[in-house]
Amino acid sequence: MPSIKTRVAALLATVFVAATPAVAQPQVPDASYFVGRWGKVAFNDDRDLGRMITMARSFCGSIPYVIRARGGDAFEMFVADTLRDVRVVQENGRLYIVPLVNTGGVNGARELTVRDRNVFTVRYLDPGIHSRYGANVFVRCGAAQREARPARQQDGANARSAAPEQTGTIAPRQ
Repeated sequence: MPSIKTRVAALLATVFVAATPAVAQPQVPDASYFVGRWGKVAFNDDRDLGRMITMARSFCGSIPYVIRARGGDAFEMFVADTLRDVRVVQENGRLYIVPLVNTGGVNGARELTVRDRNVFTVRYLDPGIHSRYGANVFVRCGAAQREARPARQQDGANARSAAPEQTGTIAPRQ
């Protein structure tokens, strides 16, 4: 027979699990979310995200990163150093940007984190590509970006608007 401590611990665990809300699955943004002009910066340390968002925003005026619509659910982005048609897929509750066609032996799949309607980040799944390009933060340029600018925050890792984060990861394919 289990001890009283074991029974109490099991009871508390049951109550805690029952009271914990289910984690919402991220919604797959359609291609129109990505189409437009973005400020883009590469970074390596998540603690720098707040500073990197500000820096990416500053690139909107001088060298914006332009994402164009393609047919259907596709849009155009650079994958490594090559402009490719890509789309968003959801797998195991996580979001990815993947090329429509894998050419040149580089898959180029990236984990996608949609932070709000004006900010998203991507990370290459391939460790070799990731070590070369790092993670990237994209900040929407223009009037839509100014309307919903996140509040300034001290902690870079928490610099985002109040919108819920949609995030995901996938293990590199072997």
